[in-house]
Amino acid sequence: LFMHAGCIRVRANLIELTLKPHQLIVASPGTILQVIEISKDCELEMFAFTNGLMEGWQKEVLLQTFLQGRLYVQLDLPEKEEKRIAAFFELLWDIVHDKPFPRDMVRSLISALFHQINIYRMREISEESGRLTRQEEVFNRFLSLVNKYAIHERSVVFYADRLYLTPRYLSTLMDWVNEAVVQEAKLLLRHSDKLVYQIADELNFPNASFFCKYFRRLTGKTPHEYRHGK
Repeated sequence: LFMHAGCIRVRANLIELTLKPHQLIVASPGTILQVIEISKDCELEMFAFTNGLMEGWQKEVLLQTFLQGRLYVQLDLPEKEEKRIAAFFELLWDIVHDKPFPRDMVRSLISALFHQINIYRMREISEESGRLTRQEEVFNRFLSLVNKYAIHERSVVFYADRLYLTPRYLSTLMDWVNEAVVQEAKLLLRHSDKLVYQIADELNFPNASFFCKYFRRLTGKTPHEYRHGK
């Protein structure tokens, strides 16, 4: 997604963010993205593709990470970099309308685009690394673990061990784990036809009754009420 004007407030994998002009956002399949507010003057370009499009194609490192899920990148682009990304978008838009569909050319461009994005991303990571406090580093690592493991791991000890922290120190952050689980449950309830007991099983709850009590405690609604908009 390539922002030109206006702004969008979102929650991406539990973190509230504002998308602004001159920014490039890459959100892979599996990213939990909730739109909070869109300004009236919002102007943007975006493109999406299925994972299957890139099957059998040599994948650049960032592209491989993207296809594996839950990659979220938000970059501020200086004028020169913004023009280059704009050129990629314009070329892709032009080429995808060719007849017959030029599959290999499109895949080459996507791969090249991800290679370019990774160069910009690594530069930004290098610049930010010296500005993060110890607490910010721990929190970022914690959120990364939550986004990866929350569906199956809800123990304070599990996250504390991986962050080399005491469970007591980490216990105040565990609400983020619950939030991640609830978001996943909401997506499954609203955007799948799975039964409640199937969702409970997928989210690693011991049974549907336990899941229903958990969901109601955190949302004020039963899974059935949420699914049907009550």
